[in-house]
Amino acid sequence: SFGSCIVWRRVPRLLLILAEQKNLLPLLGGKSTPLISSSRHTRILHDRLKAELQTRADWFGVPPLGGRLLIGYYPRMSEGIRDTWGTTADERTEAFPCDLLLTDAEACYRGVTVRADVGTVFRWLCQLRAAPYSYDWIDNFGRRSPQTLTPGLDGLEVGQVVMSIFRLVSFDINEHITVITRGGSEKPPFFGQTAVSYVVVPLSREETRLVAKILFAYPRGPLGWAMRVLLPWGDLVMMRKQLLNLKRLSEGSTSAETE
Repeated sequence: SFGSCIVWRRVPRLLLILAEQKNLLPLLGGKSTPLISSSRHTRILHDRLKAELQTRADWFGVPPLGGRLLIGYYPRMSEGIRDTWGTTADERTEAFPCDLLLTDAEACYRGVTVRADVGTVFRWLCQLRAAPYSYDWIDNFGRRSPQTLTPGLDGLEVGQVVMSIFRLVSFDINEHITVITRGGSEKPPFFGQTAVSYVVVPLSREETRLVAKILFAYPRGPLGWAMRVLLPWGDLVMMRKQLLNLKRLSEGSTSAETE
């Protein structure tokens, strides 16, 4: 694109030459060539780096570094790691309870397989009423999320606060919990709305799939554009950590019960 070319032309020539001097091209899958300080050689090296970075970015659904993302070109990445981490195509075609909460929203999916029974995994999901179980220094004011089950948190009721910024909309024991940002559809927050369904599906008596679907309804204008670019990536980082923590704690509970 035109904007992409502008950004890439501004990549300092010195960095491109340095990349070849340090023999970085083979790491990117390119072939090293003799160093020639000429504009033609710089352009060849420039094009090679751009092509290699784009190829590797396409593998993961990631826009090229320093290119289109910076100038506002936002490609659809529905099959990339950003939107589908840990999930299968079949899981993403299923209906989720959060689908009823927001319209005209963009979806992301996250999933893990847990070596624990569905009841144990669901019980740890109830712990989200107490803490986010992600990076506590970021989203829990530095307080550690409880590492043991808190009595009473499995007494779910619609309207309860979950992870401080959500409220519980619906649930089915040992099936799902569904939340939406506090304020809900009747009073959309300034930063838009987010709805999430955490679904547990038994694979066997000792193994469970934990799959989350996140719906983002962005505000209009520049704020909405910025959130559309950044929020799914931030969510991937935070929810990946969250699901892995819930997996670890669920599996730990199961191990402790068998000992």
